[in-house]
Amino acid sequence: MRLRPLILLLLTSPLTAQIRVPPPDEQIATAVLPLPEALRAGAGVRGYDASLKQITLRQSTNGMICTGDRPGDAEFDVRCYERGFLAVIDRNKQLNRSPSFSTPNPRFEAEIKSGRLKVPGHPTAGYRMLGPIAAYDPKTGTWTAAIETWQSVHFPYQTAAEIGLPVDRESVLPYVMASGTWWAHVMIQHAPPGPDEDTRSPRLGTLAFPNSGAKAAQDDFIRGVLYLHSFEYDDAAKAFQEAETRDPGFVMAYWGEAMTHTHAVWNEQDLSAARAALARLAPTRDARAAKAVTARERAWLDAVEILYGEGGKERRDTLYAQAMERVVADHPDDEARAFFSLALMGLSQGVRNVPTYMRAGAIALDIFARQPDHPGAAHYVIHAFDDPTHAPLGLPAARAYSRIAPGAAHAQHMTTHIFLALGMWDDVVAQNIAASGADRSRWQAGHYTTWLHYGLLQAGRTDSAAALLDLLHANQDPSAGPGRRANLAWARAHQIITGERWSDPSLAWRLPIDTGATVFRAVDGFARGYAALRRGDAAAAATIATELATIRTGSNAEAVPRLLTRELEAAIARAAGRKPEAEAQLLAVAREAALLPVDFGPPDLVKPPQELLGEWYLEDSRWTDARRAFEAALAATPGRLLSIRGLARASQGEPRP
Repeated sequence: MRLRPLILLLLTSPLTAQIRVPPPDEQIATAVLPLPEALRAGAGVRGYDASLKQITLRQSTNGMICTGDRPGDAEFDVRCYERGFLAVIDRNKQLNRSPSFSTPNPRFEAEIKSGRLKVPGHPTAGYRMLGPIAAYDPKTGTWTAAIETWQSVHFPYQTAAEIGLPVDRESVLPYVMASGTWWAHVMIQHAPPGPDEDTRSPRLGTLAFPNSGAKAAQDDFIRGVLYLHSFEYDDAAKAFQEAETRDPGFVMAYWGEAMTHTHAVWNEQDLSAARAALARLAPTRDARAAKAVTARERAWLDAVEILYGEGGKERRDTLYAQAMERVVADHPDDEARAFFSLALMGLSQGVRNVPTYMRAGAIALDIFARQPDHPGAAHYVIHAFDDPTHAPLGLPAARAYSRIAPGAAHAQHMTTHIFLALGMWDDVVAQNIAASGADRSRWQAGHYTTWLHYGLLQAGRTDSAAALLDLLHANQDPSAGPGRRANLAWARAHQIITGERWSDPSLAWRLPIDTGATVFRAVDGFARGYAALRRGDAAAAATIATELATIRTGSNAEAVPRLLTRELEAAIARAAGRKPEAEAQLLAVAREAALLPVDFGPPDLVKPPQELLGEWYLEDSRWTDARRAFEAALAATPGRLLSIRGLARASQGEPRP
């Protein structure tokens, strides 16, 4: 028995000597290929030494660890996992005495149940490339279509029903493996690009939409659909109207114009304008249906008639989604699937319903795999997955969308829904600069510029953010509407809080916010009140807290005024020395905030309660509590600057400066 290791060494050494083990740099470059580009530089890498022993070639700085391809194997296989999940996989291999993952033995499950083996309680991402070794060229770092590229997202102990995806593989449709177990995960295959579709635009993407319209109206119609998929509704309406002019009886052109008046994920709908657009085709529903040339067009027209028919919006949205599902069943093509995906997201009336959004995202991902230049597919993938838990599913689409539709400003911005959810601040900044336009003299406070401002703050570029805020204020027309004023106040609030600029010059600006904009009023009031408190003016803070308490509040997003009021009151109590009372109240705010629908952008709770708790714990030298609070804050708002700094101080036992 004592001689066995030596005998094995003698037997395997000649074989090992014949295997070329690539140098470390080459192994590292190959190992990180499955990862999105933004994660590659910080990933740790496990490779092999000359004796084929697995060794660490590079330490991880971002939590991802990749295992390189084993030299000498007939199959190319590279995998990357988050560190915490990889530890579980390693333990599985150790207990099963196997170099590869296999079915867990009873001891493995017992260690999980006892808590000795920690399975991450949050979803984690995995990436893999595999295929014949001959299909990968290590010299050029390129591969053929024989190499499969997979992405997985692990949801420990969740079922397929909870995740909202099927358990059976259907083409490249995402599906769930090991439902309900610690190994439960969503599998997504990224297919190689397919052939070009039959209609291409260098600015807006590619799609195919068969119809019976006149040839002269086709370019306008396709341009309208492309704009529609990118939510450029005004430009879409103009294109559809041009198609109507070229072919006055073109049913689908009127369908398209009517569709520009529903903004599903924003919960907006202009019913009268949509009905007016349809009425120009013919005065009644039956008369319009008679103009449809094909059964497919009658089905599309019937769906939009239902969307703008009788009853309340919620009921009509539901019936419309059902109608689009019938269109997909009877006339299946990717355009029908894309609009069905969007219809599903519209069912939530502006509030994310995770299973429904996962279903919509699965449909869009399926289209995106077949048509990587389709703007709607990429766009709807992003909308479905733009929260911190699911954002890794949307990263490939986010990387692609700005390239697909460079002529749509919304496409440039929309990518940052994923980047922000992953804390990728340089990308948030770059894409919102592109979305805001080249002429900075025209920049005003709005969706794109406020996201840009928030990205600058989280990237630690506080002076640049302040300069941008000054620019937006200088560019604002004195007669600016309520939306411009509210957005400027909202950006100012984040600058005060994230920049910790308690005496910021912008506090002197008069930015009246309309009474109905309750969330904006609460965000602005909290920032002003908290800044006053940090300056030592408790009386001013108390006055603002009283004002905040008068703002109408409710459920979901409408709960924000109440939560910010209570958070400011808690801060006032702590400043007055009532620490137990303040902590109890802020913990209650944090618990209620955790139940709110996920923010898909910069947080309305401008000072996340868990972040504030962490700062209080730092002040009290409660390092463990502080670390847990900051970790909870970062789970909800990944990459947030103050939470990262706080977590570092808590880990090192350093008080807040």
